[in-house]
Amino acid sequence: MNKTNDKPIPGDVLSVNRGLYKHYGVYIGNDEVVHFSGGAENELSAERACIRKTSLEEFRGDGEIEIEANNCGAFSHEETAARARAAVGSEKGKYDLAWNNCEHFANWCRYGKKRSLQVERAAVGFAGMAILGLGVALSAMLSDQLDIDFI
Repeated sequence: MNKTNDKPIPGDVLSVNRGLYKHYGVYIGNDEVVHFSGGAENELSAERACIRKTSLEEFRGDGEIEIEANNCGAFSHEETAARARAAVGSEKGKYDLAWNNCEHFANWCRYGKKRSLQVERAAVGFAGMAILGLGVALSAMLSDQLDIDFI
């Protein structure tokens, strides 16, 4: 299941590494997970996406399930699972990779706030690349204008 081979308990936030991203959901018991998804084979489909209840096995897919380490949140495990169950069937067509994805949903269930650390880290990375690119361009411009070579 994860590094410690623990079995999830209802209210645990789970993730599965899909390569370029992690997919998140909330374990609700009875080998079931609630997650924001377009469904099997269409996980990132915005048109098909809604909050779904699926089997733990379907959620896992080809990956390994991890129980997210920071499980002390605004809500108890019981409340987290109840929030996830109550959301099943909602958010149809409102999936947005940057603003309303599976990690946003899982964090909303657990902490009461929609947040995606994956998106935040990507934004910081893109901003850093943009600043670096701007610096290189500015350096080249100054070098041309001043007719000097920067090493």
